[in-house]
Amino acid sequence: MTASLAAAILLVFASIQAPSSMQPGIVGSSSSTQITSDIASPPPLTNPSPVVLNTVASAEAIVGAPLIVPNTAVLGGGGYQIVGVQVGMRPQNYTDANGVTYRDWEVEFVITKSSSPAFVNGSTLSSVLYNSAIIVSEAAEPNELNSHESALSFMAPPTSCLTHLNNGSQSCSTISESSSPYHLVQVGNTYVVANPSAPFAYFQIDSARMIIEIETAGGGGVLMSYQQMMNLADTMISSGTTGS
Repeated sequence: MTASLAAAILLVFASIQAPSSMQPGIVGSSSSTQITSDIASPPPLTNPSPVVLNTVASAEAIVGAPLIVPNTAVLGGGGYQIVGVQVGMRPQNYTDANGVTYRDWEVEFVITKSSSPAFVNGSTLSSVLYNSAIIVSEAAEPNELNSHESALSFMAPPTSCLTHLNNGSQSCSTISESSSPYHLVQVGNTYVVANPSAPFAYFQIDSARMIIEIETAGGGGVLMSYQQMMNLADTMISSGTTGS
């Protein structure tokens, strides 16, 4: 091994793309398959354990902030219902890159259909509940980026940078990846990263200072269609923007 090679460190990070002018509707696409999010994924179906969920009121009391409650009526038929709220991360202080300290927290609404196995708090196993559930996650966001910038950062392809310790020089290149299923949808002033085939949505509501993800934990499109997901995202954006 040469000395110069030994002195090189490979760092991989996500590059943040600059915002561009876009029109309502489907306004862009990404060639990246990288997913970067502060929100935890639904619990794995392996190593099942009993699930204990909170009521909406209890979850709001724990995080000390009002939540944007998903309106399950827009999901259409099937008897969708919120069976409870999981507090994924209790409030803790976080200081952002600008030195601003805020309360960081994260919760997940668990939505099931009437045809799903009945949920019994403290008894139903995670392997049963999360095999047929829609998860709507919400997390506090200090607005370091606006909604557009957050969406583009989420979709940005990874960049490989080589830094040499001997002189501090750095060279970077974008890692080539296969085409991504994600595209960008504009809803008012909010930009939604959407995957029609999963379905999956990620967006930041600036006025509510919140990041939201909508996804299915086990059944994919069987539980929720792309249009149902976008209907849910639209109502949550409206509620988060107006405070209703």
